[in-house]
Parts: sequence; structure tokens; C-alpha cells
Amino acid sequence: MKGEGFMFKYFLFFISIFSFLISTEIDHTYNSVVTSFTKTSNSGRVNFGIASNSAKYNNIYINDESNAFINSLSKIEGVTYSGYDVNLMFEAAGLTNDPLDNEIFDLTDFEFSYNTIMLDASYHGYNGMGYYASYEIGQMKFPYSNLTHDSWSPNTTSVTVGIYALWNEMYAMSSPAIVDGNQFTFPTTRIFTGFYLSKNRDLFDKYSNIAYLRFAMDFIISNKLVLTNKLDYELSDDSDVFMSILTSKFIYDLNDNVSIAGSSSFEQDNQGDYLLNLLLEGGYQFSSLSYGYTKLDLKLVPYFRMNIGGKNKIYSNEEFGFKINIFFN
Repeated sequence: MKGEGFMFKYFLFFISIFSFLISTEIDHTYNSVVTSFTKTSNSGRVNFGIASNSAKYNNIYINDESNAFINSLSKIEGVTYSGYDVNLMFEAAGLTNDPLDNEIFDLTDFEFSYNTIMLDASYHGYNGMGYYASYEIGQMKFPYSNLTHDSWSPNTTSVTVGIYALWNEMYAMSSPAIVDGNQFTFPTTRIFTGFYLSKNRDLFDKYSNIAYLRFAMDFIISNKLVLTNKLDYELSDDSDVFMSILTSKFIYDLNDNVSIAGSSSFEQDNQGDYLLNLLLEGGYQFSSLSYGYTKLDLKLVPYFRMNIGGKNKIYSNEEFGFKINIFFN
């Protein structure tokens, strides 16, 4: 938990200082194609999302040194993936061992892929409160590493439910207000907190239960530029698979229908091992579509993620994905 505490303190310090730097009121529509971490649908409305990604893994950090899967690697100690020691995963995938040294794996031309698709939905109620649910399914593909072993293709699933609060809208219409969101926010900030429960089935068909908090805060820099920040902070994890994530993203609206964004994310587990990634997003939206009495915004956002650092983790050099968001107005 030491690493998570550091991230949490960093996040609170950053938002406290930055909120005072831009305290004048700037208007923003919050209808960017790339959504911020505090973005919700209108009160009393729902939104749906579909996300799909594809990644290939053929690199590993041993301590903080990067190694490619192009030859044999020895002394793979303390490196984990999805909560498991990588040696166990390599053995299940059929990788050969040197009979003279049981810690050497022949990784020549070895790589595995991981493809996922996620469906999510949220309902944004009144007074700033809302509900969230998602279902994700993934498949890993490990090619056979010798002629006597079949390829291994385990499936994974994840179900998440949560409740959240958008502080800017808390009892904003009440008079007198018991809790008024304006007491806790600046005109140029939006604050979001959520509590989530997740049940995961991993590549070895083991189930794990996770509870975590989400803290998100946006800073409106101009009517076209927003800095959005998010921290997912673990509360409990019975299988030690959750990685707390701190992400900061700049979103710029080229016009009403086109946005681009760049972000960095820092993922860390309870042992202090981590991954550092960069993410580029851009997309187009079809806004104010009407079907009878139904009006909606359709947002199409492809993205590209790359790794730039880490410690004791298997990682993907390149990851491609696509998001579709539907906001009902």
C-alpha cells in the first residue's frame, strides 16, 4: 500500500495547488468527443459505451530493465502478470525449460495477445448522484512453444458495479441547501468521486473480489481545453491483482465535432511494481441526433497506447482500441 499512498498524496497535492491557479470562471460545454473523467449524461438520462482493444505482449521488465522476448531469459524473479508469477504462466503456455537451470525459459519468437471488449452503462440521477455497471470479456492467445504442446487460449471476465457523486451538482437546485456543491468546487473545476465493486475471473479461472475508490477532478483551462485527472485507489483485493492508476489527460476541441487528447497513466501494485504509459485519442461525434422523441450524441473515439517505463511487469509496446459512447439528452 506504500505506493498507493504516495499516488494518493500526490493527487491531492496537485489538485489543491492547481485549483487556485485558475480560479476565474471559464465556460465549457463538456460535450467534447473525448470525454473527461467527470463527464456524465444529463440529469435523469443514461449513457452507454462499448470499448474494444487489442494488445500484443512480447516484452518484460526485470527490475526496471526492459527485455524483449527474442531469446532465453533467466532469473525471472518477482515479475507478475494478473497477480501470478510469470514462471507459472510460462509453464502453462508450454514454454521449454533448460534442464540444467529450471529458471531459464526459451522465449524465442514467443508472444501472446490479449483482446477485450467491454459494455458499460450509467444512469445520472438528480442532485449529482449516479449509478454505473460494466461487463468485460477478454481472450488471451498463447501460441504453442513446442511441437508437443497445443496453443493456450484462456478467457477472462469482469463485472463491475458502482455509485458515484458529481459534487458540482449536489443539491444545486435546493433552497436552502443542506449540501451545496458550490461550497466545495471552483467555477473552473468539476469533482467526481465513486465507489466500485468488481468481480473478476482470471486466466486460471480463479475469481477475485475488488473494491476501489475513484477520485476525478477537471480543470477548465479555456472553452476548448480541459485538464482531467483520475485516481483509482484500491480499498480491498483478495487476490492482489488490482493496480491503482493515476491518469492525467489534456482534451482539446478542434471544433464542436472533433477532439484530440493526450494522457499519461501510472499503474502500480502493492509491491511497488509499476507501468508508465502514454495514450493518444481522437475522434468524431454525431451530435443532437433525433429519432422521434429521442435525442442523443454518438461519439466515436479510436486510441493508441504505448509503454514508456516500468518495473517487474510484462508489458505491451503497442495497444490499439476503439470506444463508442452514446449519451442520451
